[in-house]
Amino acid sequence: MNLRGIFWKIYLILYAPFAVDAFFNIASKESAPYIYYHTLGAFSKNLVFNYYLSAACGFVNLVCLLPIFMLAFNIRSTRPDIWKWLFTLRIALDVTGHAYEISVIRAMLNTDFWYGFQAIIASTVFLAPSYAACFQYAFPNKKIIK
Repeated sequence: MNLRGIFWKIYLILYAPFAVDAFFNIASKESAPYIYYHTLGAFSKNLVFNYYLSAACGFVNLVCLLPIFMLAFNIRSTRPDIWKWLFTLRIALDVTGHAYEISVIRAMLNTDFWYGFQAIIASTVFLAPSYAACFQYAFPNKKIIK
């Protein structure tokens, strides 16, 4: 077994529970994100759109487990066009579909800047390989690192 395959298997084991949990937290009535989005919706019906963006983002992140799985088990893709659209959609939803997370990070930054900064760095480092996996299937002829 090669080292690269081991890395992706370990990353899949570490990342999958977070992606699944984030998706189900959107629908769970006891979760903080659900309460946040429904409280926003109570103030303005226009803000319910944030809930739908977050739900779509959670679903796309679940689908983005596939490239990680495919890299872990060395499965080739013959349809890069699908992955290009998924990669683009994921970026768009990650920019717009995290109103709850953004408000939590903003609160962290206001409470203790260093703590908030560490949360941003840790999230970025943790998510970077999943983006690399999606990028690799979306653009198979391009390399992230040469």
